[in-house]
Amino acid sequence: MLLAIVGSLFLLLLFTAAFDEGVVRTVGSPKPVKHILADSGIYSTIIPSLLDQAKQQSSDDGSFSLTNPIVKAAAVQTLSPAFIQKNAETIIDSVYAWLDGKTAEPDFYIDLSTAKAAFAESVATQVEQKAATLPVCTDESTDSSFDALSATCLPQGLSPQQAADSVKNSLLGGKGFLDNPVITAASIKNGQSGKSVFADQLKSVPKQYQRAKKSPYLLIGLSLIFALAIVFLSSSKQKGLRHLGRTLLIIGVFMLIFSWALNRVVTTEVVPKIAISGNLVLQGDIRNLATDLTHQIDRNYWEFGAAYAVIGALAIGIPLILAKRGSKTGPAPAETEAPKPQPPAAAAASTPAKKKTRTIKVQ
Repeated sequence: MLLAIVGSLFLLLLFTAAFDEGVVRTVGSPKPVKHILADSGIYSTIIPSLLDQAKQQSSDDGSFSLTNPIVKAAAVQTLSPAFIQKNAETIIDSVYAWLDGKTAEPDFYIDLSTAKAAFAESVATQVEQKAATLPVCTDESTDSSFDALSATCLPQGLSPQQAADSVKNSLLGGKGFLDNPVITAASIKNGQSGKSVFADQLKSVPKQYQRAKKSPYLLIGLSLIFALAIVFLSSSKQKGLRHLGRTLLIIGVFMLIFSWALNRVVTTEVVPKIAISGNLVLQGDIRNLATDLTHQIDRNYWEFGAAYAVIGALAIGIPLILAKRGSKTGPAPAETEAPKPQPPAAAAASTPAKKKTRTIKVQ
């Protein structure tokens, strides 16, 4: 009964150790996280997605659509994927330094003021160039609803420079896109308490994270202890090794099948159902991100499953091979025993008696 309980717990420990090691490998350091995000292509679509989400820029100078091709082209040019990736990775490194206990809070400082000013300048330049080609409006009602980005004529008394300045001021002082260009840990606050989320809701996360990073070593150590217990609780060491080998082989094959099934289900059932309304490009990137995460976890299960199966097969096969070799050699030949010393009486009895001879005198 004890052997059956230990064997069941050993199976559970093996699977849990593989899962835990996979999680730590995937999100336990900044490098794999950066790699997954870069491969997903999300840096190329994050700015257009934010513009689509904001849709409208409003200010005292008026409002206009942020989905306009001129605005999108200027945003992609100014806030390039490389620029976004560099700042995102700065935040990731800072957050992991905080998780590892190196800093009290994440110390990242991202200032997008210069980039926002360049973005506004780029849009204004294109608006001015476009306005310079527009005819003067004949209908005065267009003055109140003038949109410099989509206008087909220029209101009377409004110069191309003034139209461009209006758009530039709206982008710099309005609300809708990059309202707060300076991003720090302190600026990410809880709406209710007004405190930084890193100092409030997430303050206990670093300790939990550090314990979680050590958990694979604990699980692997417990697995080794349970493996030894299986060997010594068995009636013989050979039976214990075979029992241990069968357990490892079973969990190894199961994990290989599980890995194949996980990859198939996620890629054919889960990922196609991920939908982001009105943003097909970002939707594709999120799907790529989910696929990459699945592949990372899937690869970990393949490695552990194959290792378990190979070790299990060896634990079963080696005792059998050694036993067969022993049977072919046969028992060692018996040594010839030296004759045992006999007592004097027995020795005399065993020795044939000599015939007595009689001497005849010849005269």
